[in-house]
Amino acid sequence: MEDNFVKCRDGKEYEIYPALIRDKNKVRHYSAKFNATSAIVNLLAPDLEKLQRAEKNGEELDIDDSFTDEPYNAMLEILYLAFGEKVPKEKIEEIVDLATIPKILEIFYCVSGYDKKKVMPMME
Repeated sequence: MEDNFVKCRDGKEYEIYPALIRDKNKVRHYSAKFNATSAIVNLLAPDLEKLQRAEKNGEELDIDDSFTDEPYNAMLEILYLAFGEKVPKEKIEEIVDLATIPKILEIFYCVSGYDKKKVMPMME
């Protein structure tokens, strides 16, 4: 197995591709919106605006309404780029588990030429 391959839940190995120059704005945009070292944080991100608005108005939010999908969706966009846009997002959601996400992201940023020490802490 080469360094830029990862084994997913379906038992298959998938290559992790470097970012393309054309995707620089996507990488910048989405990487700033999620935590690359703890995938679970992206699933449990509170929607601070909704919570503050509800508190200000004296309302109670349903638990499902108190979270935002923005970090999760941003992370999924980067995973889609990491798989070279060859694996549909829906399939990524089925074959990638939470424990594998940090490894995929680390490979993606490293093979893309980003300095891991600089990029990963920015996304925590």
